[in-house]
Amino acid sequence: MAPSLLPPANPNEYQYWTDPILCEETRRRLEHFRNLGWLPPNFKPKTLEGLAVVERYWRKYCIHVKEDYVKYLLSEDQAVYMNFLDWMHRTSREKALQSYDEYWRRLCQYFSLFARRRPNDNIREQMRRFLNQVFPAERKIPRRTKNKDTLDVEVFCVTYRHHWVYSGHFRHGSMVIQFATVQLWSAITGTRPGVLLPQKASPSHQPSPGKRNWDQAFQSDLPRYLSMDDLPGSVCYRDIELFYLKGPDSKRDVLCAIIEFRNLKGRPEGADGTKFFMHGVRGIWRVLRHNAK
Repeated sequence: MAPSLLPPANPNEYQYWTDPILCEETRRRLEHFRNLGWLPPNFKPKTLEGLAVVERYWRKYCIHVKEDYVKYLLSEDQAVYMNFLDWMHRTSREKALQSYDEYWRRLCQYFSLFARRRPNDNIREQMRRFLNQVFPAERKIPRRTKNKDTLDVEVFCVTYRHHWVYSGHFRHGSMVIQFATVQLWSAITGTRPGVLLPQKASPSHQPSPGKRNWDQAFQSDLPRYLSMDDLPGSVCYRDIELFYLKGPDSKRDVLCAIIEFRNLKGRPEGADGTKFFMHGVRGIWRVLRHNAK
């Protein structure tokens, strides 16, 4: 079966591969191909960032085996690709991409930059069997964004009771309002407390009159060697940054928050990593966009 050709790139569009994402040698080779009259696939910057990760591993591997990285890539030898993934599995300390299945897909896209076509269908089928046999756990990684459950009544009651019983600051009215605001936004983001902090006082310390007694049944999830005196006096949330802004011409402070929506994989929702800035009692929303050019 003949390899499937990729649609030609539009010469009138901006060629993203000219940006300093891939290595300089690769960009020079692609520029040489463009001077010969053809354009490589015009992948978007996010895709090129994944290709750059694979490119770094592939060039290191080719230096290790003493081969030219482009000729070795275009050889379409399944043993070469299998040995590359096996070498990367043995030498890399952590995976920069989500799975080895994604490494293989990015390597196929990297192949198409130089060949203007996809790898042979037989090669892709053999590599698919290899990934399913050698890396069986990789098949269980979901490809779709899962629904993130919002804060339910049970979790709310547990967190609320923890603040009320063990927090030394929660009895103040401002902290009550702050906590209620955080819980309101938690219903949107589904955030959970990053850690439940114990009271700073030592359990052996006798509580002063008027304060709540320490509950000996409470077990903190903090390591034992951490000093309680070094801990902050609040609960840290992963998705919400809550703070006050002092008005220069007003005596009233403005309660503000930056909310970042993340999915179960820990990645920001949306391709641009959008964050929301909220302030004031009327709930005025502003969008903070990151990675904007």
